[in-house]
This record gives sequence, structure tokens and C-alpha cells, in this order.
Amino acid sequence: RAAVSEAVVAQFARPRGVLGRLAGAVMARRPSNRLRMLAAAVARAHDGFVLGLDHSPLMVAAARRRLAGAISAGRADVRCAGLEALGQHVGRFSHAYCVNVIQFFPDPAEAVTPMAAVLTTGGVLGVTYQPRRVPGCAGVPVFGAALQMAGRVAVAMDAAGLIDVTCHQLDLPPAAAVCVTGIKERA
Repeated sequence: RAAVSEAVVAQFARPRGVLGRLAGAVMARRPSNRLRMLAAAVARAHDGFVLGLDHSPLMVAAARRRLAGAISAGRADVRCAGLEALGQHVGRFSHAYCVNVIQFFPDPAEAVTPMAAVLTTGGVLGVTYQPRRVPGCAGVPVFGAALQMAGRVAVAMDAAGLIDVTCHQLDLPPAAAVCVTGIKERA
């Protein structure tokens, strides 16, 4: 029973196969959904460019379908890649964010540092985490885990040279989330 539960939960981290399609459909309907946020960013970036990265080919395909018009107009790109793909975009973006990604990095600096590097001077980085299941807590969402992660992210942002690092609480179902923001002072 535990092995089946772990297999299902793993699909939300890296969707693939039939279970991955199901997990993708569930995630697409969540208010905190990455695809919705990416689509909203594209809609607001009238004169800009939006780059989306995901390690799941299923999620990338879904995002490409949803953003086909913006992609064909050259206003967006969605790639199946990790944060190493950001290396060619240093200093290019006014905003960067990730949602429910930071928990997959042993050290938040591994994600924060390359994301901060793509920001222009005055650019804003946002890192959001909404725990749904915390190991050892029988699947009960724990806001304390979110606050603990926020502290680790804030330290990584400080180390990356971001200023005005602030933790915001977001009251979202099924559990409260945190969003840590920071501003790049200089390129």
C-alpha cells in the first residue's frame, strides 16, 4: 500500500506515463498550477519574452499546446530542461519565479543562484512553496515546513546578492504557501 502511494505521489514530482497524464490533469486544475502561471505571465508580457522550463516531457507538451500562439509569435519558449538552460540568459529577465520546485533541490542555492543570475538590475525573483505532504507527518500539510523552507530560500537569496528579501504567506487551498521574493540590486 505504501509503495503504491509513493508511486502515485512521485508522478506529481516528475509526471510520466499513464499515471503522469493523470497527475498532469490534476495539477492543471489546481489554483497554484505552474501552467496557468506561465500562461498568465505570457499574457502580461506584451513586449517581453517568457521562458518556461520543466523536466517532464508531459508537462512541457501541455504548456506548448496551451501557449502555441505565443510560441509561434516568438513571445514564449517552453523547454524540457533544468536550470542549467538558464546559463545563456544571464541578465535577460525582469522577473523569474518557480512554484513547488525548490523542495527538489538539496540546497535552495542550487535553484536560487541561476535564477537570480538571469535577472536584470531591479529584477524580482519569487520562489513559492506549498507543502502538501511532509515526510513523517502522515500526509498532513504542515505550514511549519513551508516556513522552514522559506528561511532556507531567504538565506540563498541573500547569498545570491538579492536585496529586500521578504517572505509572503499565501492562503491557498489545501494548505497555506509561502513566497519568498528578492530584488537584484545590480547586474
